[in-house]
Amino acid sequence: MKASHTAKQQTVEEKIRFRLKQVIDAVSKKGFCGSPSLLLQGETALHTAVTAASVAIVEFHINCDGALDVVDKQQKDYETGEVDKYPKHLLLGMVNKEMDTALHIAARNGLSEIVKILIHEDVHKKLVRMANKEMDTTLHKVVQNHHANLVKLLTAADPMHEYGANKSGKTPLYLAVEKGYCDVTRLIPATCLCSAHGGPSGRHC
Repeated sequence: MKASHTAKQQTVEEKIRFRLKQVIDAVSKKGFCGSPSLLLQGETALHTAVTAASVAIVEFHINCDGALDVVDKQQKDYETGEVDKYPKHLLLGMVNKEMDTALHIAARNGLSEIVKILIHEDVHKKLVRMANKEMDTTLHKVVQNHHANLVKLLTAADPMHEYGANKSGKTPLYLAVEKGYCDVTRLIPATCLCSAHGGPSGRHC
């Protein structure tokens, strides 16, 4: 059983290493400027690692020092537009077809250890503000899936952010009230100093 698990892990690692090389090659050949964009069809290697819930592989991609030599030093930082040589900053802000960052996926799946790592590595503290196609932030994802243990992690990363409404017109706080999640309903106002509380059609929680 152990041998089978090891073989499966090796296969996942090989797949992710290959996809990381594709990401780096795409960045170095095509350049990467301005807002996060999709360089590959589907997801980046970091998305794949988070989906596999592998802390070790996520850390490998974020801290892969060997990648520094092949990424053009003139690549632009995904938020500030300033030159940044570190590929991890590019990878952290990249999105999939649903405009989800790796942090969106980790938050949705309740992967607390990976959420901690991604927040810590996001030196510009912008990931928690990023929204996907449905205008869901990572806090929306956490509330939708009732991961109360992650609320404080996300709000502490940017306690002054308002966390506005998604495409359905619902803020994270409104969602918590609507779903009857009393623990989350108490946590958000206690840890997020500027949390919005609106809902569809001007309703409030």
